[in-house]
Amino acid sequence: MGAIGVTSDVVAISKKTRITVEGIPIQNFLDEKYGVDFVGYVPIKDRVQQERREARGAGQGVRIKVTVAKQMYAARFGFGPSSITFRVDLHNCRGKTADEVINEVYNYCRIYGGYPKPLIEAHQYSCFLFQDFQNILAQAAIHLGARPQEQPTMEVLFQPFGSFGK
Repeated sequence: MGAIGVTSDVVAISKKTRITVEGIPIQNFLDEKYGVDFVGYVPIKDRVQQERREARGAGQGVRIKVTVAKQMYAARFGFGPSSITFRVDLHNCRGKTADEVINEVYNYCRIYGGYPKPLIEAHQYSCFLFQDFQNILAQAAIHLGARPQEQPTMEVLFQPFGSFGK
């Protein structure tokens, strides 16, 4: 009996990225190039790679490789002030084009306040509760001899918004 080949599309959505597109930070790119009312996505991988080639040619020390994904997009999923621009890296499997995959993500991904549901879930699952943080800190102190030092923080300002322990 032969093995059945399984292929998967991989889509990574990021809100915090430091790349620029044509010299514009990605967070402002859609506003400046397409207007503040633009909702949708734009392929940017070729533009970013070209920008990096030009920077390297000018003697600036930048890495040319931006992503190993087949395509990269700037995407906005909703209207209004709560909507932000995301970087979307996409590696499509055989049988589907990158355009088909980004259309599926864009059309079927539930959006809450301009924020994609999978990214909300990733944040929820990666958050430590306070007691988990205390247990990890205690283990580090006992097993590694680490001495915790308090750092100045403004975390208390964000606690009403549910960001305990982040």
